[in-house]
Parts: sequence; C-alpha cells; structure tokens
Amino acid sequence: MSIIIDSHEDIACNILRFNRDYSLPVAETRRREFGSPIPALNFGDAMLGWPEYQAGQVAVIFATLFAPPLRYEKDPLFSLAYLTVEQARDAYKKQLDVYNQLVDQHP
Repeated sequence: MSIIIDSHEDIACNILRFNRDYSLPVAETRRREFGSPIPALNFGDAMLGWPEYQAGQVAVIFATLFAPPLRYEKDPLFSLAYLTVEQARDAYKKQLDVYNQLVDQHP
C-alpha cells in the first residue's frame, strides 16, 4: 500500500492572504481568482482543493506557517509580513488559529 504525503502546503497563509476556501474544487478557486492579481502573487494558479486531495488519496499534509519579513515581500499590503518579532508572532498565531478553526469545522 502506498501512502501519499504532501510535504509543504501554505494553507493558512493562503486562506488569510487570498481568502481561499480549500473545501472547494481547484477549478472553482481558479474561476474565483481569474483576472485578479492572486495568481501572480501566488506564483501561479491554485493547485489543489479538498476534492483533489481526496481523489489523489493524499494521506498526510504538512501544513506550514509562513510569514515573510516585510523587506522580502512584493505586496506591501500583505498583512502577515512583519517588521518586528511581535508582528511575526502575531502572524504565526493568526495562522495557528486558522488551522484550529479548520479542525473544529471539519473534524
């Protein structure tokens, strides 16, 4: 039996930054984002949603915490980018809160 592992997904960051709903099929996410600046800010189109994870029988997903230092961020309005240690801590806490909400809403 094979186990498929996705070892890097910025799920919480993308939910907070782009208001993505990972329960949707990727085609719907791409439709919603078409013509917006989101694909360029995200290095391309959305790749997966819950239906695609299920179809691919992905057994484990390593979700990340991602917040860039503001000096490296292309989008100055990106709310998770930080200048200080306190801002970094707050950005990571927001993402942990997103993961906790996902677990609560989709056990």
